Amino acid sequence: MSTSLIYFIHALSPLHMGTGAATGGIDLPHSREASTGLPNAPGSGIKGVLRDELKSKCNHHTRLFGAEHYNQTNRDQGALLFSDALLLCLPVPSYSGGFAWVSSPAALRRYERERRACGLSALPGNPSVTDGRAACAASPLLAAGKLYLHDVALEHDNGSSAAAAKIAGDIAQALYGNGAIQDIGFFTARFAIVDDKVLGYLASEAMDVRTRIAIKDDTKTVRKGGLWTAENLPSETVLG
Repeated sequence: MSTSLIYFIHALSPLHMGTGAATGGIDLPHSREASTGLPNAPGSGIKGVLRDELKSKCNHHTRLFGAEHYNQTNRDQGALLFSDALLLCLPVPSYSGGFAWVSSPAALRRYERERRACGLSALPGNPSVTDGRAACAASPLLAAGKLYLHDVALEHDNGSSAAAAKIAGDIAQALYGNGAIQDIGFFTARFAIVDDKVLGYLASEAMDVRTRIAIKDDTKTVRKGGLWTAENLPSETVLG
């Protein structure tokens, strides 16, 4: 007997799940899907974090998470299997409203597929947006009928506003639950659906890239080779 559940990751601080290999000008890029190029969170990494966190707190640790990697006599992988967490909403700076949680039709279709696999209902709406347009509720994101996200200007698709608001409310309900009415309203007002191509661009250009340095203990100067860049998912990213 097996049970499938949807899980979410809501990044409250910048999140880095590395690949161990440099690409382009970034020394430590974030993990991405090979097929779409969108950032993700590999299920193996999530399982490893939970394994360590619950090691001293769970009575059935080995049964759930499997044997330790160095155990040569027991190769049991455990009863818990985690799929990769896929990008659902990317926080992007907005000229109006501070920032937006940005999704796309393809990201929402994949999320809906996972819902159906878990026996949940379909999303309450199916807005389709074309290149150069964005769907959102009448919200603080709008400036003279347009959305300015990062360095992209998009026309507001007014005909899809109601569907976008319903989808935003559904996702917010899953993230925050019944008791956080203010959080649900805040999320819904800043949720936007853009074209798949635009989301792909933003997921490349609107990531949190930070420069890191390693300092010598004695001279307090940068160690040779101790300067590198790391790519992170920005705070408030939602994966599922």
